[in-house]
Amino acid sequence: KPPIYAGRVVVDPLSRAWVQRHVDAGDPSTYDLFDRAGSLVRTITLEHGKRVVGFGSGSVYVVAYDEFDLNYLERYALPAG
Repeated sequence: KPPIYAGRVVVDPLSRAWVQRHVDAGDPSTYDLFDRAGSLVRTITLEHGKRVVGFGSGSVYVVAYDEFDLNYLERYALPAG
């Protein structure tokens, strides 16, 4: 597998690219955040079965899947720099 998912790089309102890593089945979702210069700013880990789908004013939107494959939209505060 490639190191990241194709089509899963999203950019937040702070101009940081969120790059989702491939992880082993059952492991938490992991995102590396890069600034405009391409420097790694931080790493974000979400619970297994969750992924970033978009951003709002000061928020990050995440889809969570349950054991029945039902989808739930969750909103969290956008992490600072």
